[in-house]
Formats: sequence, C-alpha cells, structure tokens
Amino acid sequence: MTALAADPLKAALAAMETHTSPALSPDGTAVAYLRTTEEGDEVWLTDGRRLAVHDGRRIRDLRWTGDGRALVYRHADIGRETWALSVVDAVSGTSVHMSSASVAEFWVRDGEIVYSAREPGARLAELFQLRVMPEQFSNPNPGYHRLLVDRDLQPRGGLRIGRESAVLTVSGEVTTEIEISFTALADLSIIGFSADDRILYLLNSAGSDTRRLIAVDTGTGSQTTLFEHPELDVASFPIGPPGVWCDPRTGHPDMVSVFGHKLKVVPLTDAMTVAYRELSKVLPGEPVVLDRNADDTVWLVAVVHDDGPLEYHCYDRTNGSSQPLFLNRPDLIPFRLPRLEPISYETSDHWRIDGYRLAPLNTTGPTRTVVMVHGGPASRDRWRFYAEAQYLAACGYASLHLNFRGSTGRGAAFRLAGHGEWGSRMQVDIYDGVEHGVRAGLVDPNAVCFYGASYGGYATLLAATSRPELVRCAVAISPQCDLVGLATKPAAFWGPIAATLRRQVLGDVTQEEAERLLRDRSPMHLLSPACPPLLIAHGARDPRIPVAEVDTFVEKAQALGVPVTYLRFDDEGHHIHSNRNRALLFSVMERFLEQHVPAT
Repeated sequence: MTALAADPLKAALAAMETHTSPALSPDGTAVAYLRTTEEGDEVWLTDGRRLAVHDGRRIRDLRWTGDGRALVYRHADIGRETWALSVVDAVSGTSVHMSSASVAEFWVRDGEIVYSAREPGARLAELFQLRVMPEQFSNPNPGYHRLLVDRDLQPRGGLRIGRESAVLTVSGEVTTEIEISFTALADLSIIGFSADDRILYLLNSAGSDTRRLIAVDTGTGSQTTLFEHPELDVASFPIGPPGVWCDPRTGHPDMVSVFGHKLKVVPLTDAMTVAYRELSKVLPGEPVVLDRNADDTVWLVAVVHDDGPLEYHCYDRTNGSSQPLFLNRPDLIPFRLPRLEPISYETSDHWRIDGYRLAPLNTTGPTRTVVMVHGGPASRDRWRFYAEAQYLAACGYASLHLNFRGSTGRGAAFRLAGHGEWGSRMQVDIYDGVEHGVRAGLVDPNAVCFYGASYGGYATLLAATSRPELVRCAVAISPQCDLVGLATKPAAFWGPIAATLRRQVLGDVTQEEAERLLRDRSPMHLLSPACPPLLIAHGARDPRIPVAEVDTFVEKAQALGVPVTYLRFDDEGHHIHSNRNRALLFSVMERFLEQHVPAT
C-alpha cells in the first residue's frame, strides 16, 4: 500500500479539484460546471445531468449562449494547448464540434457564436461566425494579434504587438488608437463593451502608477479613468472576472476589486454598495461573485478559504436566500487544516515584499521550510487554498509564498522593478525572504528547500545551482533550464511576444552583455558537482519548455554527479494534471524531502 493510499488527507490534497468552473444560465435557473476525472473532463448540470464527455481532454471557458439553449467551451488533448471549440445543447445533449484550428477566444450572443482561430502554421487568427455552419467574416485579419468583438458580434478592431509597443485599435463613429508600451502590455485586460456597444472597458497601467479601469467612448474617442487605486492594481482571484464586474443589463461596471493581503471589493454605485453588503451577510467570509444572470436577480458566488475547499453558491437577490451547489474538493471536509499567515519584510535594497507563510498545525519555533516560488513571473501568490503547501504541512514542512519584485498587484513600478532582473534582484528578494524568516525564528536555516513550477521551477533550479549553501534540495516542475535558448530560439508557443519576453528577461542591454547575462543566470550553465539533490518533473507534451531542454539538463547534472530524480510524464504538458501522475509526484516528493531534509 502506498503512503497516499494509507493517508486520506494526503490523498485528497494530491488529487486535482473535482468540481470546477461553474457557469450560470442567463435566466438564472441552471448551473453548468466541469467534473475532472482521470479519463478527462466532463460537462455537467447541477440537476444531475451529464452533457458531454471528453476522454483524454481538458475543458476551459465553459459559457452559456445568450439564449440559454446551449453551452460553448474550448477543449484540448491533455498536456496540449491547441484548443478546439464545441457547442452542446443543454436540453438534448447534442454536441457540435467546431474548428480543427486552435481557437484563441470566442464570443456569444443569443444562439450565435463568433470565435477567433489560428490554422496550423498561420501567423494570425481569423474570425469565424457560427449560426448553423461556420463561415469566415468577409474581411480578413488586417494584422491584429488579438481581435476585438462587440456584443453584437461585430469586429471592432484589435491589438497589434510591435517590437517597442503595442497599439489597441477601437473602431466606432471614430477610430481610436491607444498606444501601450511593452512594459504595460502585461497589465492589459479587455473587459468588454457596454450593452449599446458604444463604450469599451479595459484595464491597463499605461500612463498610470497602477492598473486602472478605463472607459473608451467609441463615439468621441475620449478615454476616462473610472477607478484607480493609489497603490494596488485592479485584480481579483483567477476563478472570476479580473477585478471588474459589470451590470449584465447595461454592461457598465458597478464593482471593482484590488488585492492587498486579501481581496477588497469596491462598489462603484450606491445600489451595488447595498447589494454587496447584503451578500456578505448571507455568505460571510470571502465571497467572490463569479457570474450574474441576465436580469441581475441571481448571482453565482464562490466563498474562498485558505484552510478548506471552495464553496459554490447560487444567491437569489430577490429574497436574500443562498443555495449551496458544491465544493471543489469535497474530500477535504473532514480535516482541520492550517491557515496562511501574512508576512512582510524589507529587501537588502529597501523594497517591501509581502507574502504568506503556512506552517503545520501546532508548530512553534524554526521549522523545516519549503520556499514555494510562484510562476509567471508576472503573477502573484494570493490569500487562498494551496493544496501543495497543505500537503507539505501534513508532512511536517512550513512553506513561504513570497511576492518578489516583478509580481503583479502592487502597481506598475513594483512589477517593472523586475524588468531585466530574472536571476538577479528578483532572485535576491527570495533569498532575503528566507533570511527574514531565519531572523524571525520561523525558518530553520539548515532545513531549507525550494519548490516551483514554470518560472518558479527556473528560480528553484537557479537557487540550487547558485546558492548550494542555502538550499538542501530542490523540486522543479516544468522548469526553464536555459535562458540562452529562451532568448535566442524560443518555442513556437511564445509567437509574437518572444521579443517582449526576451526584454523582460534581460532588460535593455547590449548584445555582448546579453550573452553574458543569459549564461550567468541559467541553471544549465551554473551546474556544478556542488548542486544539492534535485527532483524534476516535466511533461513531454509541454509546448512552452521543450522536453529536450530538460532532458539535457538532467543528463548534464547526472554526469556531474548531482543526485537527480527525474519524473518524465509522456502524457502531460506544462502542468501535471492527471491524478495518477500527481499521486506519483507527491509521494516521490515526500520521500525525497524526508531523505534530504529530515526532521531533527
């Protein structure tokens, strides 16, 4: 019997969430959601009907058509990121499978669908319209890397990405062109058009200290800032809208949020002030509105916890009642789990860094600690539930979650402070966090491990190869091993943003300096026999980081005598999704950590 099979808590934490991505029907009477199984994803209704099964595939972006008749969603082979489009009738269960090209986005209205898809080998996506059969719009893509579509499903411009900046073109009675520097491009988010298609709402930090909500009047070309926080970006949890909620009847924003230690919701109207106050009385804690029906009488709400599963509810505003729907991880209900504690410290060059610490229950004093580095790096750790950290806590390890410079949420200056600092000041911020934990009596300096995926995997390997005196061992998932390859021969996945990505990594340096920095900051080129033991997991289908790069790194490390445990999953991509593979990864990680960072 495996360790996971003998421990129900660890088994539940290692598994993927089973119930996700709910979507509220326009009339508010039905909720669709996804069930994740070992074979693949399925589309269900909360009335108990299963509408679609996709063995061997993952589903994303589940959405109702405007008439409430059907559900639209994207799906791809597990580990792949070439997304097909399907429509399933919510009454009959009849499915129609769409384009063989890779679908980037789609828009719905009543029974109509417009989607953008890129044919294999094409540089740009084209727009297609679906009624009974798909037909391409008569005007081909004039060079937009991302397309704009209004509520009437009409093309309204798009985003062109150049080497130095991007231009967002918005057509209407006048054509408005908004220039966005490449440093502000990461903050751009298109919220959508108002119900009359006259106003476009978007989030951006161009010309501002923080990511703010902007209204673009397509009749006059004027731009108006509707909300701006002096220190924090407009943001929310990834499970819902990106920090902006719009009245479904008018399309105008009536609520925004920012994320400090926790989410803070800011109503923009008197009516929403009252409505959110009433919601918080019925669903105390951290309620997040995910969806609203067409007449705004029913809300789909998630209640977020740091020590338990997500709760999904339907909230009826007409009578103030709430109907519980399901939990994303129901197997965790019997267990008491530890909570996140906020931490803050000053770096050696005087930036304030915020983050969290999760420690095993009833733990005091310096503790074996795993530094969990988030991906992106233009992302951040939030107050939420971390299954991996909870698993580590169940094994006796504390974890640190640090929002180093370059992370999002704290404004443009903080994010841009990471520009060109891959492997440099961004990395030092993490080391400073470990030192802060040691000084505060929280971290055992002789029992520190690093853990991360994607960019976090890169930072983990860099810590192991450049600071072996600090790191006892390291766990890297889908790691970037060689910045030289990323900057000079990026994977096709990165497409039009490859030049922007290179500048994020290096900043503005000469070619000669770039070549030196890329080697000096690459785990591949810093490997030595002093490197501590490594556990590396990677999916052979990963389109972002070629598996050959990871294979080469592992072979080089082993040739140098570095102890390496390598889990190479042929059926995974950039993330490890399969419960079978996650169970293997977690059980191997537990044994690996216990071997190299044992309890004293």
